[in-house]
Amino acid sequence: MGEEDPEAVLLDLQSGAKLDLAQEMGHDQADLADEAQAFVDYEGDWTLLRGQIEGGLATPVQVDFRVPDEREPGGNRFLGRTRLPSAGGYQLQVPRNMGSLILEVFQDPENDGPSDDDPYTTAQIIVGDVDSLRKNLRLEKGARGQPSAVLEESTENSSEQTPEQQTIFKDLGSDSVEVSGILKLAEGIEGLEWVDLDLFAPDAEAQGGRRYVGKLKIQPGQFSFKVPTNYGFLELEAFGDLDGDGPTPGDPFGRSSSNPRRIGSENLSGIEISIQRTGQ
Repeated sequence: MGEEDPEAVLLDLQSGAKLDLAQEMGHDQADLADEAQAFVDYEGDWTLLRGQIEGGLATPVQVDFRVPDEREPGGNRFLGRTRLPSAGGYQLQVPRNMGSLILEVFQDPENDGPSDDDPYTTAQIIVGDVDSLRKNLRLEKGARGQPSAVLEESTENSSEQTPEQQTIFKDLGSDSVEVSGILKLAEGIEGLEWVDLDLFAPDAEAQGGRRYVGKLKIQPGQFSFKVPTNYGFLELEAFGDLDGDGPTPGDPFGRSSSNPRRIGSENLSGIEISIQRTGQ
């Protein structure tokens, strides 16, 4: 700006120009979805999803909402997104009784969409007929490049089908072994689409004499995951999180009858876990 008045600048405002520019920059339709509220057309009852988001940077957090859909690339369908001002405590509204909901949570400091170096996490929850759910999340750099802890829904129902390979171990070393088995639901347990498979390692110094290793979210049926060779002993327990609030009285539960299982240098198969009803 100088001492003289600037010349008038004429701007030609065109309807849809922002959308055209975004497409020219390579953003797909999912990136262009409503960021203010994912469920803008929903008119029913809501469930309040809340908890803590740990880790990450001092930047806003983006939450993408998806649902399993075998017809879509990647096995899930994008619903929309919302932004949180920062990590920490959060509250989100989601449609009540919507069933399986996938949360893709990340920070995008370069504003170029989720990349393998961005703080990232993903989780799948079951939204039933409840007023509120609690889900704590932790953002970690590089997590997007790791194998997902959520199985994509299979397009086949054959019991002969090979289960998807999963792992919760970030470093499998130069070699790994496969642990596999089957997870069965007892008679009378219905509507349980996903089950939490928790892994523990015996540890005399830990509370209760064992250490929590991690979790896999699986569907009833065959399962498989990888473990570093000669890892040692593992205990396998599974439960159906009916209210999305972690294991609580009343949730169906089961454990491997041969706990703890030693993980050596050979694949371990034939593990059977039966999910039974528990007391209220």
